[in-house]
Amino acid sequence: MKPWSEYSHSWTQRFTRGTISVLLLRSFGIGLAFGLNVLLARLLGLAHYGQYVYLVVLAGFVAVLGRFGFDAAVMRFLPEYRVAGKRYLATRLIWTATLIVMTVASGCAVLLVAGLSLDPLNTIALTTDGWIALLVPLTALSTLNQGVLQGLGWPARALVSEYLVRPVCIAIAVWFLWFENGRRLSVEMALVGTVIGLAAGIVLQYLLIHSANRGVSGDTKPVTYPWKLWLAVAWPLLGMGFLNMTLARSDLLLLGIFRNPDVEGYYQPAVRLAGFISFGLAAINGIVAPMISELYAQKRMTELQALVNRTVRSGSILGCLVAIILAIDSRLLLRLFGPGFDAGRWPLLILMIGQLVNVSVGPVGYFLAMTNSHRAAFWILLQGALLGVLAAWFAIPFYGAMGAALASSLAMIWWNIAMVVFLRHRYGWWIIPFFGIRTRAATP
Repeated sequence: MKPWSEYSHSWTQRFTRGTISVLLLRSFGIGLAFGLNVLLARLLGLAHYGQYVYLVVLAGFVAVLGRFGFDAAVMRFLPEYRVAGKRYLATRLIWTATLIVMTVASGCAVLLVAGLSLDPLNTIALTTDGWIALLVPLTALSTLNQGVLQGLGWPARALVSEYLVRPVCIAIAVWFLWFENGRRLSVEMALVGTVIGLAAGIVLQYLLIHSANRGVSGDTKPVTYPWKLWLAVAWPLLGMGFLNMTLARSDLLLLGIFRNPDVEGYYQPAVRLAGFISFGLAAINGIVAPMISELYAQKRMTELQALVNRTVRSGSILGCLVAIILAIDSRLLLRLFGPGFDAGRWPLLILMIGQLVNVSVGPVGYFLAMTNSHRAAFWILLQGALLGVLAAWFAIPFYGAMGAALASSLAMIWWNIAMVVFLRHRYGWWIIPFFGIRTRAATP
């Protein structure tokens, strides 16, 4: 595989090729994930599916802390090391990040299990402690490896584990456990299947990382490594990752805390369907994040602006098409999950509003994170997360799933607008929703 420096003059070709391949893979993978959730919902039933979702979301929250920000930090540094041919630095960063993530995530898993054991009412968690303890470090490691593959220039292959291998392995494991248990599935069995799927995906990721890292041209072994720089960047990115998870999943977590598994059961499919609106932008972001870091490091601001413009327009078009389909067939899609799930129709429509605002302004969060404005992005996300959590805390007891959807959309709209305003203040760039950047000046 050629080093990135040989393609530095043709970022548009890389963007186009990467976007097409990632969108195709992600579309197929989202279909698999959707089918997997339909399978789990039908085998578990409304209440047990809600309990399963709560435990997985809870483990995901803790796994964000376990990643320690290195899942984003590797995307910040690895493109730079590829361009410079610093293979030793790239290798040391990968293994340092892996060691830190596994250590921190394992400690977080122990604390989570200890906390769940103190709650005598949470009987489901008490019977699944061991699997939750495994789920946390495996989730953290899987996300780290995905970031490594993106940073090494393999954005499409970075998604193979999450969107192909994992859902297929989970579905096979769950179906086998359901059949062996007399055609019955418990929450614990569903977690076992999830752990098996994650483990299989991680094995494939390490094989791909080994192949990708061999494509980095070698250099002389450095005398010292920039440990302090890696940690200085990882800390704010850890905060951003946790805040992003809070913005995306605090509504589901709070529904579980208020102990209404039926509501959580039909709200989760609504969240998943609304997320389809931004699937195109999310796929493109995995490609443009390393490219933003590379173009910014080389002070190629005109090309950077053009890249953001293309991302905004592509993500907006795809998001609007998906929103139209969802608005027409939302009830039919929700009924695929089983009886009672169509109650999530109105929360779905509210969530769609926030997702449309998100896709209309493009990769503002990634842009700030990859251009030394990660601290500003952190504070903006903190404000949005606090707004979302407070709104959900007061709205869910009175309005249930509708309150959770309103709080989630409100937080998403707020942080997107705030980042657009900061971008205007910092760079003189004004993002026009659905169109792209209008600028009075472009200075690094």
